[in-house]
Amino acid sequence: MAQYHAAGGGSSAGLGGGDGAAAAAAASPPLYHVAAVDAGLALEPETLSYWGYDDGSGCLLVVKGGLAFAYDVSGGAPPGSPEQLRWTAALPDGPPVVALRLSLDGGLLAVQRSGSGVMLEFIDLASGNVFVQGTDRGRGEILSFFFTELPGSEVVLVTPAGLELLEFEELLASYPKYDLAVRKLTPNRAPQTPPPAAAAATVPAA
Repeated sequence: MAQYHAAGGGSSAGLGGGDGAAAAAAASPPLYHVAAVDAGLALEPETLSYWGYDDGSGCLLVVKGGLAFAYDVSGGAPPGSPEQLRWTAALPDGPPVVALRLSLDGGLLAVQRSGSGVMLEFIDLASGNVFVQGTDRGRGEILSFFFTELPGSEVVLVTPAGLELLEFEELLASYPKYDLAVRKLTPNRAPQTPPPAAAAATVPAA
């Protein structure tokens, strides 16, 4: 790790040269101290097309050359160091990535791209299978999205019209691990509760 230091300051008196100037400079304490420290980032910033911190997993997610990298930054090591690398995953070809999030179980990577504001890609990191999920018709583009641990709302999509709650459903072994079923929650309107069934009329025995 390289460090570069610069110190300076002191009184300007006696700066005309000679031993008097040197003595005055030596007697005056520095007024400032600057240190530039190399943080040791393994990836060159100019080669990165996306980077962002995922608070759910505690990972630094980076896109470089069509690959996604996940670095665990919880240990205090310099970001991007090889010992922090948790996994890499190939990304499908497409427009530039504008957002990445990792599911809370670490098995699913959600990808949002520029120019496709109503669609998200979900990549199963174990199999590499890719699933595409869009917002419900007429609800507009995805403003934000995040994962939760709430049953029935593992993924929340934030749209101008409100929230969409997505859940993962386990399929048969011959199908991909994850499937997405849409559940909608519109703003300013609570989910409707069906009315109780009418009591059945009793017929007296003959």
